[in-house]
Amino acid sequence: MNNTKTTKRALLSSVMAMLLCITMLIGTTFAWFTDSESTAVNKIQAGTLDIQLLDAQDNSIEGQSLAWQKAAGHENDVVLWEPGCTYNLQSFKIKNNGNLALKYKIVISGIVGDAELLEAIDFTVSGVDGATTAANLNGFEGKLAANSTTDAITITGHMKESAGNEYQNQSIDGIGITVVATQATVEYDSNNNTYDENATYPVTNSADLVAAIADATAGSVVSLTSGTFPLPTASIVGEGVTIAGNGAANTVVVTEATGYTLENDNITIKNLTVDGTAASRVNYAGAINLKGNNATIEDSVIRGGGTGTWGASVYVNLGAGETAYIRNTKISGGFRGIFLGSQSGSVVVDECEIDAVYPINVDGGGNFTVSVSNSKLHGWTSYAQITKATFTDTEFSRGASGYDVVAAYTDTTFTNCTFDSNFEVYAQVAGFNFVFNNCTKDGTPVTADNFKTLFPGDSDVWTKCTCTVNGVQVTA
Repeated sequence: MNNTKTTKRALLSSVMAMLLCITMLIGTTFAWFTDSESTAVNKIQAGTLDIQLLDAQDNSIEGQSLAWQKAAGHENDVVLWEPGCTYNLQSFKIKNNGNLALKYKIVISGIVGDAELLEAIDFTVSGVDGATTAANLNGFEGKLAANSTTDAITITGHMKESAGNEYQNQSIDGIGITVVATQATVEYDSNNNTYDENATYPVTNSADLVAAIADATAGSVVSLTSGTFPLPTASIVGEGVTIAGNGAANTVVVTEATGYTLENDNITIKNLTVDGTAASRVNYAGAINLKGNNATIEDSVIRGGGTGTWGASVYVNLGAGETAYIRNTKISGGFRGIFLGSQSGSVVVDECEIDAVYPINVDGGGNFTVSVSNSKLHGWTSYAQITKATFTDTEFSRGASGYDVVAAYTDTTFTNCTFDSNFEVYAQVAGFNFVFNNCTKDGTPVTADNFKTLFPGDSDVWTKCTCTVNGVQVTA
């Protein structure tokens, strides 16, 4: 350094906020048996690896934060980082309660702020397997037998003496230590113990996500830990690949201003949140765009997308005979929830909740279908002259837009559906069929006799179209 005293004095004023919330997340880039436990959220994913995080006294530290330790007699002093200082993190243990051996890594994650400040700090890990020499945290990999516990593990941070003035006034918040684990080559099957030698670790940052997507082949699962992952538009998911988060409440994928497009067939997105708020200005596009056959979104949250007239949260643009599937997903924030533009593919929606001006909308038409079941639609649902639209066990109600309508251009069937008191149904053209089976409006069973009273908004429904309720035609 050119001026050590100056640098030290400047860095003394910069506090590195590093109360580290330990997160243990078990996953893999393939469908290996995995497990997960977090100190923030007590959740164990299905699998045979059962991991528990303990303090040095074998007490659970679920939901707790670990702190950097000060020297004896100075425990209450503020932790200040400067060149040459060394801090130890509160020790912890990893316990494998399961009956499969595992391998694990410890990763710095959750960085918010001046990430380059980490370049000035060397991290080491000690206490693993009785080792007396600290290992570099970068590249460290540990192994843990079934039904066993590590020794007390200590993470140490040392600020390099060469740290210069470029690190003045920098700080990092939200930093965490993530422990990722997967199967180890220990147990034998009928052949050998190498069947899981290619078991890989879950993704912990955006750069690794891009790399994992590039490397993934058909049948691969790219697994993400908890955290936020910016996803560049240029990163293309290959055919047959699944992108899986650690739950929609924990894993957030952030799209760019143009949204993110699934170009290839048989891609699945699941167990995560897609944040498309940056794509608010897109038209004929969405926070996420489905262009490949058998594109699937499940167990997720899609928020944001185009807020203009032709914007959407989910934009579907498929070819003839192709289908997209959206299951157990909450969609909001776009002008249109699911928007089928001038395209030719069908969409199947199950166990979803959609709040938008147009929860589901078809622009154009063609030889394809819209099928909705076990869902909640809030807004003005409308679809052009497609083959048919079916709604089963679906709840219709007024959403944030103030609309509560189905405006149809084609044969439409409602089965076991519920409509709130504001709901209306409109026939946008003449000559097609409405069918209502076992439906209620505001708690009242819908019948052929009371239909015109319950749905007075558009007489074309029964005068210019054929309307049948529980097998009985509504007469003009």
